[in-house]
Amino acid sequence: MAFSETLRLSIRKRAHFRCCICRAVGVEIHHIIPQEERGHDTESNAAPLCPSCHELYGANPTKRKFIREARDFWYELCKSQVSQGGLTLSNLSEFMAPLATKGDLAELKDQLASLLNQGNKSEAVARKKDNFVPVPIDRFIRSLYDEELERQWPLFELLFDSRAWYELGEDSYDLLDRRALFLKLFGEETAHRVCLIEAKQAEFDINGFTEEDLAKVLHSIHVIVILITQHKQITQDREAFECAVRPDGEFIWRAVLAKSKRRRTSAEAKRKLNAEG
Repeated sequence: MAFSETLRLSIRKRAHFRCCICRAVGVEIHHIIPQEERGHDTESNAAPLCPSCHELYGANPTKRKFIREARDFWYELCKSQVSQGGLTLSNLSEFMAPLATKGDLAELKDQLASLLNQGNKSEAVARKKDNFVPVPIDRFIRSLYDEELERQWPLFELLFDSRAWYELGEDSYDLLDRRALFLKLFGEETAHRVCLIEAKQAEFDINGFTEEDLAKVLHSIHVIVILITQHKQITQDREAFECAVRPDGEFIWRAVLAKSKRRRTSAEAKRKLNAEG
C-alpha cells in the first residue's frame, strides 16, 4: 500500500508545499516508520520532505523522533501564519519557488546596516540639511488612508500571503515575525493598503505579471514593513528607524541608535581622549 493521492495533497497543503526540515519547495511524502516495519499509510506516519532531506534522514531510524518534531513544529508555524492573515492561493507556492527574494532581502539588510552607520555618523548634519521633523509612526500609518483606493483582495492575498514572507538562512523567521507584528499592531486593513499603494507605485497588475514584477513589489512591501516595525517607538532593539516629515510633506526615514548606546559611545570617546591627553 501507499499514501492515497488525497492524503498526499492534504499533507502538501498543510505544509505549504515545503519541506518540514529545510523549507525547500517541492516535497515527497515520507513514511516515518517504513512500510517494511508495518508503518501505516496514515497522516500521523507521514512527513513532507524534500528529496535531499528524504535521502539524508529518511532511512535513518535514529532520526524518526526528530522528523516528527520538525513536522509538527512546521505544521504549527504554517497554521499560525495563515491565522494571522496569510490566505491560501492554490498555486502560490509553486509560483513563489523560483523567486530570488532571499537575495533581495540580503541586499536590503546590507543597505539598512549601511544606513544605520551613515545616519549615526552624521546625525546633526542630516537634521540641518534636510530640515525634517520627526513624527510618531501613527502619522505615517494615517497617511496610508489619505488616498481613495479600490479594494483588491486577490492582490492582498497574493502579496501578504505568509509564504511570500519566508526566507531561508540563519534568520529564517525574522521576516515572518515582522509580518505578524505588523498585523498585530496595525491590522489587516492597513496591510491591505500598503499592498495597494506599493502595487500602484510599481505599476503591478495582478491580471498579468512576470516573476520579476512580483519580486519587485514584494521587495517594496517588505521594506515598508521592516521600516515600520523597526520604528524606535515599537522596537526594543538599540538600532531602529525614525520617521520624519519634510516641509513639503514627504515622509523620510532616518537610522538612529538608542540613547543609552549613544551615551556609552560618548563616554568611551571621552575616556579615550583623556587617556591620550
